[in-house]
Amino acid sequence: MNRFWFRRLLIQLILHRFQVPRDAIRFAFAKYPDRIALITQRGSLTYSRLADRVYRLACGWHAAGVRKGDPVYAQLADDWEQIEVRLAAYEMGAILVAFNEAHPSDLILNASQIATPRVFVFDPKFAKTAELLSDQNPSMLQLKTGDHGSYETLIA
Repeated sequence: MNRFWFRRLLIQLILHRFQVPRDAIRFAFAKYPDRIALITQRGSLTYSRLADRVYRLACGWHAAGVRKGDPVYAQLADDWEQIEVRLAAYEMGAILVAFNEAHPSDLILNASQIATPRVFVFDPKFAKTAELLSDQNPSMLQLKTGDHGSYETLIA
């Protein structure tokens, strides 16, 4: 029982200094730059490379007019982009509305009528949903992932 109490106290002391999730992310980026942060079938990313990509994505969104509290929609496969989009949304204070492949286009279109997205980040296999969403929201920024997608162009 004593060991449990001590561990809980230690965790509370460590987490106390983080006010928002962004603080914990920035701490990890600074503390472990050379450690592996993500491993996928495409390869691995270190914390420093992940930080660079996340900050570039957040800056690209900001340049496109995304501000704190703006909805950012994402329909992505399980890969780097899913983590990068989530962390960039934390960094900016944007509201991430994440969908997966099980969500039909109608659900996403209905959601966009409630909260109009400023950005839609999508996997190429969801291009039809992106097209329908673009018809409803012509000013929305669309970022298609993949090797030749606008997502990588924005980060570069």
